[in-house]
Amino acid sequence: MSYLERLFSRLLGPLVALLVGLIGAGSAAAQSTLRLVYTGNTNGYLTDCGCPGDPKGGLARRVTILDSLRRAGPIVLIDGGDLLSPRTDRQRSDSLVVRLTERMGYDALVLGDQDLRDLGLVAGLPWIGGLSLDGQRLAPAVGRIIRRGGVTIGLVGWTDSTAVAGRLGVTAPGIETLAPTIRDLKRAGATVLVGLVHGGYDAQQRVAKRFPQLDVVLAAHDMGQFSRAERHGRASLIQVGADGEFVGELTLRLDRRHRVQSATNRLLPLGRAVPGDADVLREVARLGLTDE
Repeated sequence: MSYLERLFSRLLGPLVALLVGLIGAGSAAAQSTLRLVYTGNTNGYLTDCGCPGDPKGGLARRVTILDSLRRAGPIVLIDGGDLLSPRTDRQRSDSLVVRLTERMGYDALVLGDQDLRDLGLVAGLPWIGGLSLDGQRLAPAVGRIIRRGGVTIGLVGWTDSTAVAGRLGVTAPGIETLAPTIRDLKRAGATVLVGLVHGGYDAQQRVAKRFPQLDVVLAAHDMGQFSRAERHGRASLIQVGADGEFVGELTLRLDRRHRVQSATNRLLPLGRAVPGDADVLREVARLGLTDE
């Protein structure tokens, strides 16, 4: 090797390393994250479960957790349904559950079978989905576009017919009816697509299989709980458990075009280590409400 060749090799090596470093740094800088925070199967629980050891749950603690998560940056807040209690003697506590849910600032919820028990009470919440009662649609739309942190997110809701079987006058459209809504969400610029399903694990899997373009599918109804998101094609399947004992957080890592590259899930237990929001605790005490 000549002197000039050796000199060129010595200069080229550091230059290549520098370029690789700059490219890597640029790629990392182009990446971003989107946090989906999710609940479901609240079942009308205002307070904790009263279980031995470290009783979990309670909307006062949920408010605390959501406030903390929002201080860390923007979130998308969604719910899989069954907000209300399955019991028919819980009107006063259900009313407070709805008021607190309105305060929490959800982006979208999908109607569960228990929520159909008092449609007037829950009418002000941002429901999505195709359920109808006596021919009248119960939610304003099947899907919704939201924008958070510069990312356009498409949310689509669906309630499985088996979840509302026996509800007089209630019609649940077939899974195929989601197709035009998902297409419209993509045309509107959604780069992240999230399905909200009220139904069991089987219904959750069917939605993910039928619509492989979905990035996330949340389900509630059969009280399932996934500590890690389950993968089904490109979709992350998530469930949060029952009675409001946990809040889920799915962190999506996005590329420079805001497409999902990976997902990390965690469940946040609402145990004694989480202090209840003082205003909520005072309101529950003032009304003399319990979950007994």
